[in-house]
Amino acid sequence: VGVFSLTATPPVAGYFGETVSTSVSGNIGRFAPAYLTASGSASLTPSCGAAFSYQGQPMAFAVGQEPSLTVTGKNRSGVVTNNYDRGDFWRLGIPTRDPYLSVTAKTSLDAVGRLTSSAAVAPLQSGADSGDGARSYRWSGETLQYSPAVLPLTDDLPFTAAVRQGFSAAALTDADAVCNGVGSGCLAFSYDFTNVPGSEVRLGRLRLSNAHGSELQGLALPFNLESWQAVAGASFQPELTDSCTNAAILGAPVLSSYTGNLAVGETVATVSGPLAAAGQVQLSAPGAGNDGSVQARFASQPTWLDYDWDATGLSAGRRASRGLGSFGIYQGATPLIFRRELYRSP
Repeated sequence: VGVFSLTATPPVAGYFGETVSTSVSGNIGRFAPAYLTASGSASLTPSCGAAFSYQGQPMAFAVGQEPSLTVTGKNRSGVVTNNYDRGDFWRLGIPTRDPYLSVTAKTSLDAVGRLTSSAAVAPLQSGADSGDGARSYRWSGETLQYSPAVLPLTDDLPFTAAVRQGFSAAALTDADAVCNGVGSGCLAFSYDFTNVPGSEVRLGRLRLSNAHGSELQGLALPFNLESWQAVAGASFQPELTDSCTNAAILGAPVLSSYTGNLAVGETVATVSGPLAAAGQVQLSAPGAGNDGSVQARFASQPTWLDYDWDATGLSAGRRASRGLGSFGIYQGATPLIFRRELYRSP
């Protein structure tokens, strides 16, 4: 690949006894590769510990495994054209990527828009002027996520993230019309991500429950971390392998919607857990005469733990779970009915 020049050096006194000076032609060429080849790879890393990522939780790429592409020039014999990567001999612009595709073979997960990515980033280019006929591109600082299902389906049971990165034929065609593919015209190129341990994706939620009791005692509102699992067909079950959700991430409990004689400041909320997928929001006793109710929620609960608690069937209906603490309500003794049968002798 490249250009060359011709130098003519006539023999001394070789032209009718005269010596003609040496002459150098202008550049001849440019010579280009016959075709290009492309290769690439990428793999994700789990976002919730070493086990999995939640639907809706950004999934980063493993260190050194960000989406990459290597383009190499070759001649008609399939031999690398070593000069192609040097200086202006390289005629390929920065390749434009196609949107990521989900290829799980599950209809709802592979639907357009279900898999999304963070803002595009400019790739880092490497390999220029090394003389191996190739240059590489790597896109870093990007995350992917599967939008959470509103109404869980069988497709939303734990699945392995399967993602494909593609490049159009036009993106792999240089300024000399040299392109990816040999013998069958210009071809698009794509590769599937390498699946590594922890590539599993799960649909999760945080469920905060209610509690009631005397205003003279504190209340404990239980909460549970759950995921959609293949139990009893399909159901939400405790997510015991969650190692990314803790009290700091959930934030301090927020109390609102006071009713009855219960007012702001008369009860204080603290958190214990989560541990083994369970925890409590503890409400302090408000004291005599301060009967009423209050709603509790977590201040900074991650959106991937929200759920459509009102069954709206809409993405906008997903919200953080709220628990209701009711003071001054007690069940009392369980009612008993006594029955006696009388027998009389004849």
